[in-house]
Formats: sequence, C-alpha cells, structure tokens
Amino acid sequence: MNNHTDISKNNSIPSHSRDFSGHQHYENDSLRANDSLRTNDDVSTLADVPHEAILSIACNDSDRPTSVGISMNPVDPHSVLADPAVIPRTEILRQIVTFITPEEAKHCPLEGSVDQSSPDNKRLILRGMGGLGKTTIAVMAVNLKELRLHFDHIVWVNLGKCFKVDSHRNNLNYEMYCNCLQKICQQLNLKSGKFGGNVFLQPGDNRMQIAAKYLQAMEEAKCAISKLIDGFKILLVLDDVWGQEDVGLFNFGEHMTSLFSILVTTRILDLEPCKGSKTIDVDLLSREEARYVFRIEAGLSGSINLQDSEVIDNIVNKCGYLVLAVRVAGRLVKTGRSISPESSLNQIAEIVASHTDSPTTAPVINILDRSFLFVPNTIASFSLKLLFSAFAALFHRDDVLRPWVSFDAVLLLWKAIRYGEYLEELDVSLGKFKLTKTGSIVELMCVMGLLEEKYVTFPNQIRQRYVRIHHDLMWDYGKMFASRVFFSQENFHTCFEHGIPYCYVCLPFCNNLSYHQNVQKWSNLIIAYYKLNSPDIDYLVQWFPLHMIKAGLLHEVTNLVKNDSYILNVIKTFGLEAGIHHIIYIKRSLDKHVLVFADADASVSTPSLVAVIVYLHDYLSRFRSSMQLDNSVKREIGLALILLGVELQKYSNWAESLDYFTETLQIFEEIEYDDDHPDVIRVWKHIDSCNIQNLMLVSRGSPSQVRLKYVDALLYEENNLVPLELSSHPGHAIVLMEDKLRTSIYGNMKWKYTYLGVGLKDSALLTKYDGHSIHDACNDHKILVTMGCYREGVTLTWRTPVEYEKDDRKNQETTEQVVKTFHEASLFTIEPDGSICPQSAPHLCLGVCPFPMMYLVSKNSINRAVFKYSSKLLNIKEHNCGDASDSFADNGSAEKNEIDYGIILELSSHPGMGVVPILENLVPVPLINLDTCVLGLGLVEHALSARMNEKGNIVMTAKHKGTIFCVPARDLKAGEFVMTVKSNKVSNHPLVKSFSYDFVFNDDGTISPASAENLVIGFHVPGRKNMNNANRI
Repeated sequence: MNNHTDISKNNSIPSHSRDFSGHQHYENDSLRANDSLRTNDDVSTLADVPHEAILSIACNDSDRPTSVGISMNPVDPHSVLADPAVIPRTEILRQIVTFITPEEAKHCPLEGSVDQSSPDNKRLILRGMGGLGKTTIAVMAVNLKELRLHFDHIVWVNLGKCFKVDSHRNNLNYEMYCNCLQKICQQLNLKSGKFGGNVFLQPGDNRMQIAAKYLQAMEEAKCAISKLIDGFKILLVLDDVWGQEDVGLFNFGEHMTSLFSILVTTRILDLEPCKGSKTIDVDLLSREEARYVFRIEAGLSGSINLQDSEVIDNIVNKCGYLVLAVRVAGRLVKTGRSISPESSLNQIAEIVASHTDSPTTAPVINILDRSFLFVPNTIASFSLKLLFSAFAALFHRDDVLRPWVSFDAVLLLWKAIRYGEYLEELDVSLGKFKLTKTGSIVELMCVMGLLEEKYVTFPNQIRQRYVRIHHDLMWDYGKMFASRVFFSQENFHTCFEHGIPYCYVCLPFCNNLSYHQNVQKWSNLIIAYYKLNSPDIDYLVQWFPLHMIKAGLLHEVTNLVKNDSYILNVIKTFGLEAGIHHIIYIKRSLDKHVLVFADADASVSTPSLVAVIVYLHDYLSRFRSSMQLDNSVKREIGLALILLGVELQKYSNWAESLDYFTETLQIFEEIEYDDDHPDVIRVWKHIDSCNIQNLMLVSRGSPSQVRLKYVDALLYEENNLVPLELSSHPGHAIVLMEDKLRTSIYGNMKWKYTYLGVGLKDSALLTKYDGHSIHDACNDHKILVTMGCYREGVTLTWRTPVEYEKDDRKNQETTEQVVKTFHEASLFTIEPDGSICPQSAPHLCLGVCPFPMMYLVSKNSINRAVFKYSSKLLNIKEHNCGDASDSFADNGSAEKNEIDYGIILELSSHPGMGVVPILENLVPVPLINLDTCVLGLGLVEHALSARMNEKGNIVMTAKHKGTIFCVPARDLKAGEFVMTVKSNKVSNHPLVKSFSYDFVFNDDGTISPASAENLVIGFHVPGRKNMNNANRI
C-alpha cells in the first residue's frame, strides 16, 4: 500500500500524479517505438493524466445553477482531481483494473479475479443513465497508479457533442472525426497535418457514393494515426459515446502491434460481446456512498448527530441516490450554511427543498433532456420526448412513483397518441428513423436507459413483459416536459422565433394547467383506443379506472368499481386483500381529484364515495356466504374488511367502521385464532380507535385540555387549510363525530351541525383561522360552543351559518339575540402553546371528555348498552302511580342495588361499568331555559340510579334527582346524544318540545326511544360481552 493510491480512504491524488508541467515533450514529425516518451523499463514514470479528463469534470460542474451563490470561476485542475467528493466506487474501479491490467492487478490493492487468457487489447464499457457518475469514474480510473504504470499514454476524447446536424444518424461525420484525431495528436504532442484533407467529390456523385468516399477517407485517417502511435501502450477513453460505429472508428488497435485498450462511457451503447470486451453497468449510489458524497460536498466534517443524520438520509433519498443530484444538493446546503451559519442543517435543508426551481433536479433534468439528442432531428426528438412524458404522466401512482406497467399497456398508450390526427407529423418523423413500430420505441428507450424491463411468468406459464421508468427523477423530467407542451386548436403551439413545439428559450417555464390539460387529453385518447381495439384485462384492472379519473370521467369510475365483474377481475389479478386495497386506491384518487379540481363531477360527492366502500363490503359478504372457504381466504376477507373500516373512518363513519372491525373479529374467531394472535391484536386496536371522545369545554390547566400541533401554520398561514392535529394527544386530532350534518330549527331559523370529538389524525378537520373564528375554506362551517353556553362540560359543534325560512318580525328581537349569541360562540383565541379558548370565557378551553359519552346506536351494534337490572326498572314502572317527580313509598323491601328507591344503571354489556354523569352539577342553557347534564360510561360505583314512570320517562332518583333521560333532536338517528334534563324546567319552547323523552325496554335489556325502536342507548366503546355474543352467533 506504500506506493498505491488508497481510493477506499482518500480520493485525493498524490502530488507526483498531478504534475502537469514537468513532462518531456517532443517536436518530432512522427514517433516510433524507439522514440517513445519513456522506455518500457522505466517503470518509475507514470503516464500523464489527460487534461481533457479534468476538463470533463469541470464542464459537468459548470452546469450548476448560479442563482444561489455558487462560484462559477474557472476550475483549478489540481483541485478538481484532488476533490475528495470523487466517489469511492471501489468495486467498479476494481473491475476496471483487473480487466484492463491483469498483470498489474496481481499486485493491485483492489484485489479480484483476473482472466489471464484475455488478449492484451481490451474494450471496457461503462454504461448507465445520465448523472450516475460514469465520467467521474473514468477520471478516477485514469488517475489510478495501476493504470498509469500499465500504459505509456492515456488519451481522452469526449464525443458527447459530436452529432451530425439534421442527420438521421448520430455518429461522427468526417470533419468531426478529423477534429477528434487532431485532439489525440495534441495530447500526444504529435503534429497532425496529415488529417483533415479534402475529399475529392465529382459532379453527379449520388448520396451513397459521397458517403462511401467519406467513409474511405475516415478509414485512411484511422490507419494513418494507427501507424503514428504504433509502438506505444495507449489507453483511449471515449467519453459519452452515442453510436456503435464511433467505437469502431477509434479502434486503432486493429492496425497496431503494441498494446491498445479503450474505455467507453455511454448511456445507450450495447455492443455485441466479443473477445476482449466487457460491459459494466453503473448503478445508483449506495446509501453510504450517497451520504459520503453529500457530507463532503456540504462541508460536513466530524461526527454527525442523530437528527442531522436523519436529515442527510432524507436529502439523499429525495435525490434518488443519483450522483449529480446528491452533489448539487450538498453544495447548495454548503452555500446555505455559509450564508446563515446560525441555522441548523434541518432548517437549511427545508429552505433548499422548498425552492421553486428544484436544486436537486434542475441539472439532472438538463442531462435527461440530452438523452434524446441521439436523434438530432428536432421533430423526431420531440416525438420521443412526448411519448416518454405521456408514459410518465399517465402510468404514475401517488403510492408508487415507478410502477411496473405491462408492455401491452405501453403499446396501447403510444399507439393511441401516435395515431391521433394531431400527431400525424410526429409519426412521420419517427418513421424516418425506422421507428414505425411502437414496440421498437419501447426497445429503444430501454437501451437508452430511460426505461427498464422485466419478465414475469404466471402460473398458467404465460410470460408477461413489464417496463417502468428507470429512475424517480425521470418522472420529474416527464412531468416537466408535459407542462411545457401547449395545444392550439388541436395543434402544437410552436414558438415564433424557432418554429419548434418545445423550446427551452421561448417556453422556459412549466405550466401546471398545461400539464393537467395534456394528461386529460392523453387519458381520453387511450380510453377511446382501448374501447375500440383492446381486450387487455391487465390494463382494465390496473389502469383503466385511473385514466378515467385523469380524463374527468368520475361518475363512470364509481359505476365501474361497483361492478361485480370488475371486482372479480381485480381479485383474480391481485388476490382478495391486495385487490380491495387497489380499489381503495382508485377511490382515494377520486377523493383527490374532487378535492383538487373545482370543476369535478358534482355527482361524485362524499356519499357516493362512501357508497363504494359499502358496496365492496356487501360484495365480500356475498362472496363469504356463497361458498365454503378455507382459512387463508377467510383471513384475506378479514384483512380486507379492516382496510374498508379504516377508509370509512376518514369520513367520520365511526359506528359503521366498528361494525366492519367486529365482523373481522368474528371471522378470526371462526379461524380459531387465539386472543394473542397478531391479527386479533391488530383488529382490537382498530376497534379501540373507534372510541371517539367528545370535544368539550374544560377549565384552563385541566389534564383533559387539548393543544394544537400546527399552531404557527394556523396563526400565520391564512391561505392554507391546516389539519387540527393535536400535540397533547399524539396521533390524534379534532374530528367530526359523524359524516352527516344534522338540521336544527329554532323559530324561523335553521342551521346544520355535527358534534366534534378527538379521533385518529387521518380524519383531522381541515381549517383556517382568521384571528377570531376557526372555519373551513369557504367560511361556511365554523367551530361553535353549543348554544353559546360557557360552562365546563358543554360540547363543541361544527355548524353552518343560520338560514331564515321566513320573515318573522314578531320575533325579530329573539332572532337577533340568537344570531348574536351564535356569533360570539364562534370566537376563539388560539394561544401560542396550542390551547383554544372561547373569547367570551378565557378561563375555559377546549378539552376532551373524560368518559365515553352516551348516544344512540343501531339495535344490533356491539356498542349497545345492556342494562343489568332492566327487569327491576320495569317492575318499578308497574307499581309507580305518580308523575316523574314523585317518590316511592318505602315498602321496606329495597334491595342493595336500589338507591333512594331507584335502580343502579349498571351494565352487563360493559362489566363493572355503568351510566355516570360527566359533571357533578347540571349546566344551565339560558337560550332554551333548560338545565342539562351529558351522560357517559364510567365505573359502577359512580353510576346513577333511576326509575321509569308511567309516561315512559327514565327519572333519576339520587344524584341529579328529578332529571330525566332526553335525546335533544327532532329526527332520531344513530349518533344523537342522550343526556338528562331537569323535568321541572321543560318549557313550551319549540326546540325543547321537539326533544324525545319517552323510552321503552327491550327483552335483551337494552333501552330504545319510544319513537325509534330500531335504535338503542349505547357508547363509543364496544361491550366485551356483546363481542362474545356476536362471535358465537
């Protein structure tokens, strides 16, 4: 290791390897082997590092943006080669050394196997997409002492910009080739007057004859330079090669007796394998390599704390482990640290990532755009870019950026675009390059490295081909290109100055509107083409509904995913659980489209999206009952039901989602899973997530107080909707208790409302704060203290503005008072610590109810409350002759479960629990002249006692004596609260008169409102006994 460069630890070049001025130069007209720059025995001298190699790195770096303060001064070659950010691609360098210099590799520190039977002349190809660092690896290789000892000279030629203008071929012409030969001579210090002579053309020569004469002249020039350099051991580096013919033109070893090897870097070259050749596919950086490069470029030395380490991981991951992107990101962070040294790495990284001109992708976008230059014809190149961008835009999923797409689906899209009327000119241009078959374009893009492919053999032995975008950043390129293409009356809009449809100079900016319009146009094209030409089930299942969404055909999508035949095809393709997950993704895409686009189909609303979930549940239920299923299928159905239940929770359908989770638990019981089985534990967690606690007023400093997480966003970002996620309850947020708003009528006024609670953060309410009220985007819904009553225990609602049904001048004063009360009840102060306080009662704040509140549930719900002593309550009713406030005469036979001549409201469905008051005292509601108390589920020792009178009222007998059960709603539905109100305060107020006070006992021990016997009293917490009974059924 004493005389070798240790590239695994230090990428800097030894001082003697960087001496660019102390070499001996010769002026000889031609050189022979005996006149060589050094003799074969003089092994102490190393071959020069070509200056052009250094310029290749400097040129690459010069593409960096300068708007962020990066210096664009000329690059010092010494500092470039000594740059430690030259990536330690140890394995690739080892392969280069062992292949090109087998003798030197025996003593090389990069040990590896060597094929001693290989010929002396070698051709090594470094192949990979742009930005992977192929050129950098080549520069590193030519700086290795092992290579410099093995060759007399190392020559570097960059062919990246050598294209024929307006030609149908991308290889060199005669003039370009002669220029390259002159550069080789200059690097070898040879006079090059023999190259570039005139080619004698005669009048009447046709194109083939002219081409043949130029080819003959190029072959003669090749032989001439081969004679000049014969006798020297030479390594020629051909950087950025685009044509196979180019490599043959520089294969001087065919005419030499001395050692001659070629190192090629290319994006698309795929030469036929031959003796003495090897191809190395250059891939993305590893995680550790990317971290190393970023730290060097960002100037981060020494130890890194855990937080900064996570930031670095996020950045390199966002850069896709692409060398160029990682280096640019690192340099931008370094610039940010120099400008704001007091800022943390995380803060600087956020600033860099939030730039409108993405610092990590802009240089890469330019590199990717060059990938299409192998077709120099402007229209043909544009055609390929258009097809690629259409593929990137249409075959994209939010959950999988680079999904595998069947080969047939790609053909379907590109045929639909190519055969469209407005692309006729583009299709003709592709034909000039023999790209008449759409499959040939797929093949070409795979060779170019834009797409990658794989084959999958299915159980029926059918072998299916799939392709996908090669790298995440290529999707960014596709989107960028699609956003710069404009249509004008079904034709491409071309720039006036250059007359081309896609011009960086005239159309430098991306336009989201153009992107969405193009995506919609392309989606309609493929949909129409599919309906006419293709029976492809794979496309129908995976992409057809997603493309319908992009085309704006939303109603048709909802009908499709509720079609039994389609669901069956999805299940056949993916399996039960994964199939339901796929349809849920389609539904979520519908959700997103409706949310983003204001002109979306109005028929696709929340109820129609919920209906999709309900239909899938019904399908699974029918599927489950239609045949005898094995346990593996039953398990998949159970897991699919969990997915559907979680999706329902996003619409605040807590009770319905609980039913889905309960059904899953029943399925796991059928499979005979133990209580500690992971699937059983998982479903119980979901069941517990349905325990939504109501939002209510509590005293400041209460342990039940809630605090918002995104305080600054609410206070200072007035234009953005912010989720009401809580820092006081991690993973939770303020949510709607139910998805449907209820209607309340007060005199000539009407409004809609629902109660608020604390649930999972995925269902968080999205709001704005204007300094006074917390409301939705349109200011149509606001958070309100119920009835403007500022007392502990009062609930919070999400309410619409008041509507007036008729002009009621008689009660105008009352109306104005109600409106004023409601307005004041909507005013809140958000404190810096995230507390939310009513402006009319700053001593109170929003908090969470300490007990699960009592409300109405469906009769068969596992949340129902089964009263342990329901029969005793009925017996008391039979002997009761008084009114609601009468007391029973002491007959001396009271049992221990009777308190003050009432029956303890203990529950058998929830062992050890009973009905308890949320607060010690009743809460007066002046607006309707009523005293109330919300009820909940608590320990049995705190349970209320009650009796039933002949009117069907359930009357409290001890604590809160004289109050009765009440459902404060006109039309009874599941989800309505059950509370107690003081009976002697019941007035003739129309709102109070509409409440429900009468109840009946059911045979199973439940209690129902007399006017809605399909509902029973229950809680947001399922009863374990109910669960066991349900499982037995």
